[in-house]
Amino acid sequence: MKMKKIAIVFALVSVIAAGIIFAQSRSNAKDSHTVKTGTYEDAQFGLVVANVVLNGDKIEKVLIDVVRNGESSKEKFDGYGVKRVSSLGKEWWEQVAFIEKWIEKNGVDSATFDKSGHITNMDAVSGATITVKPFVEAVKDALGK
Repeated sequence: MKMKKIAIVFALVSVIAAGIIFAQSRSNAKDSHTVKTGTYEDAQFGLVVANVVLNGDKIEKVLIDVVRNGESSKEKFDGYGVKRVSSLGKEWWEQVAFIEKWIEKNGVDSATFDKSGHITNMDAVSGATITVKPFVEAVKDALGK
């Protein structure tokens, strides 16, 4: 089963990375883009996969997903069920998209957390109430931190 998860994640990462690199290289061929992938896994969250698109050392794009039982959490869209219990009224993928943008703007090292793994940076709290520490750990893994 673990090999199946790895194969699914690898395929997902490869497709996303190839599309991003192709689009970026066509729009600005003189820039040097690289894609780095990191993971974080535990029993509660599943396999968190982070793709980080860099232009030199600058983060340009962060893409995060969670794979559980061979299913992508982002593919569930509004069927995930977080929206109905979220104080923000946002679904899981909307909160993850907010955190992706927040990391792109602020960097991964500026994130601070409480004991439960919820982000404590006030500007990030306004867009995500879910536990995001595993996402940040996957991005750090991608960046070798």
